[in-house]
Amino acid sequence: GLVNPGPSELERTRRQLVHRLRRPLTATHRIAVTSIKGGVGKTTVATCLGLALAEHRGDRVVVLDANPDAGTLADRLTGESSVTVRELLRDIDRIHSW
Repeated sequence: GLVNPGPSELERTRRQLVHRLRRPLTATHRIAVTSIKGGVGKTTVATCLGLALAEHRGDRVVVLDANPDAGTLADRLTGESSVTVRELLRDIDRIHSW
């Protein structure tokens, strides 16, 4: 405990990235994760991106998986998918909160 070398290069880089993530935003933003090829990790990337933004920003994040093939986002996160995009669109006029 006599010598404190300070944060490592890795820790300084991480702090800079988190600082950039937490920068105030003036409006709603949409991020699309797309690929013409299936099975390349779009759902996993969208999930991790949403989790990282929610964790480091404290914002409410909505992640939508509109691809009906090869499992859904809800299946991967919760193991159940009783509500789909179809229900969201059907009920959009009655939805007033998160």
